[in-house]
Amino acid sequence: MKQWRNKLSSVVLAFALYLSISSGGLGLADVFTIERALVSAFLTFLALLSSIVLAVLSRTGAQRTLYCIFATVVFYCIIQFLRADSIILALGKLDGLVFASGLVFILGRAVQVHDAVELRRSLIVSAIFVLVLTIAYKWYFGFWDREVRFFLNGPIIFGWLMAVSSLLCLDVQREGSRILYISLAVIFLLALFWTESKGPLIGYMIGATYLMTSGGKYYRLPVIVAAFWLAGYVAVANNLFPSRFLVLERMISGTLLASDFGSVGVRQLMWLESLEMFSQRPFFGMGLGNWASNSMISFQFGERIVYPHNIIAEILSEHGLVGAVFFGVLFWLIYLRSSRLGRCVFITICVSLLFTGDMGNWHFLVALPIVLGNYPVAKGR
Repeated sequence: MKQWRNKLSSVVLAFALYLSISSGGLGLADVFTIERALVSAFLTFLALLSSIVLAVLSRTGAQRTLYCIFATVVFYCIIQFLRADSIILALGKLDGLVFASGLVFILGRAVQVHDAVELRRSLIVSAIFVLVLTIAYKWYFGFWDREVRFFLNGPIIFGWLMAVSSLLCLDVQREGSRILYISLAVIFLLALFWTESKGPLIGYMIGATYLMTSGGKYYRLPVIVAAFWLAGYVAVANNLFPSRFLVLERMISGTLLASDFGSVGVRQLMWLESLEMFSQRPFFGMGLGNWASNSMISFQFGERIVYPHNIIAEILSEHGLVGAVFFGVLFWLIYLRSSRLGRCVFITICVSLLFTGDMGNWHFLVALPIVLGNYPVAKGR
């Protein structure tokens, strides 16, 4: 009975962790008020102070360096926030990078302290529960309508969560119950296809390849590449791909259509605008959230496009070379500090962020790989 209570407690904590990942922060930027601004200022100061304290209390040099760099990034974001043209956009970015990362880190540590061995399995159970609710929700409001929310999130974030859940299953199946976890990995992958999100799918393919070939098992690479290519060929030949995915085939074949502008052409223009902003202010960029106020595309499309849909373009245009150094060092240290699974998730999300998302989603990069990099690993893995 005690064992089952512990497992239930682990699942409850893991579900809270899942919700903190999916929420992307505290929602302080949803509606601007003076009270929310003051709370945001207090939490930002608290995050900065906590990073410094953790750096002082760290037992290893690697941890100390990581916390120091994160504190530096938070301080730099505070300076960039003071330059913001839109407080709401800037708060939304801080919410994702600072507040959401802190919340994910705290809840992740709570799960690890309670039962670190069950961390991945409990997260998988949470993802199954959310997927079932999402299917029921979409079945009622519009199963194939991408404009209908995927219960808790939009298609992009839901796609990321399903990709991460599938990777968790691929990692756990090495330790037993292979048929069960491989089957669940396939189900989560189908849920990713359901979103019709191209960035998460490309990120998943690269992340899964890394996970399955890590540990020197490079002999698997040709088989994995051949399997992906064959599956893609069969799907395209039999018209099984959703229409949104076919743009990838047209990009490879060089046969883009005018209808692809909203997916490909507009991104190219956004990235060119970002380079133009970077050339104007190469050292410190335009300021936190200021891509939108300096973009003609954002002016034309309004609230639908307020960031360049590319992590590199966003860093260079809003934070310049100085920010690129700070963020680059932070991301590199997180990658080095993470386990094989954590690195796999980092790669998956990082590739996805080359096509969509902004700083409001960076808790997937900053906190999640660290949380997944601290579970006990079986001998020989």
